[in-house]
Amino acid sequence: MVKKILVLSGSQQKNGAGAQSIEMFMAKFDSTEYSFETVFLSDYNVAPCRGCTVCFQKEGCIVKDDVPLIIAKMIAADGIIFVTPVYAMNVSGLLKTFIDRISYMLHKPALYEKQSYIIITTDVGGIKPVSFYMRYMMNAFGMYNTGCLGVIAKKIKEDKNYQKKISERMMIEAKKLKDSLSRGKNYKPKFTQILRFNLWKTSAIMKRDLYPGDYQYWNKREWLTQHYYYPVKINPVQKIFLHIFRRKIRKKIEGSV
Repeated sequence: MVKKILVLSGSQQKNGAGAQSIEMFMAKFDSTEYSFETVFLSDYNVAPCRGCTVCFQKEGCIVKDDVPLIIAKMIAADGIIFVTPVYAMNVSGLLKTFIDRISYMLHKPALYEKQSYIIITTDVGGIKPVSFYMRYMMNAFGMYNTGCLGVIAKKIKEDKNYQKKISERMMIEAKKLKDSLSRGKNYKPKFTQILRFNLWKTSAIMKRDLYPGDYQYWNKREWLTQHYYYPVKINPVQKIFLHIFRRKIRKKIEGSV
């Protein structure tokens, strides 16, 4: 079965270093086994988050724009590659605005079975902080991140030796993503992902009167009595830690509502 990979680009440049990097990366995949679709956020109407918290009370975001179209593509994909230039030591404004808009999917998870990869382009620096932020967000969304590749923009365009070096690195990175995709759904999550699941589950339960939309979302999927979205093995030590963690979260929520 062909694996669907969505490329989500936060760059304004469709012929820039990011586009060149992703073309090189896609070339490492057999077209009979993998299909790619590239979404340039600049082509879509992505309005800023209003901070209204209606997404806690209802099914999702109430802002009317193109974000639902992009989310549908993300949900339909097996893997998602995020591409961004470094702007002011962070992701591009386009990508940050989009992440802000789908942040309700942290407490209404829908991407927890997706594999992800990150490509970052820069003129000088910023790869490390952007990588940290993006990896953190992948974990927060429940996605499995297989890796991150930093690319120097000027060199990828002009330096043949650098292009060869990056191409060789991409062979290794592409294999990592292929291996992750071959495992399919229900991969073994990191314990931090299990903790995050329990954080939002506990929040949904304890704030069900304040934010009924979150509670209904979790209850409908029968997650409220589970340790994770699907059955996972949790050792005795982790179970004890989870019990303590949930108790602390409950106390914290009780003190805030």
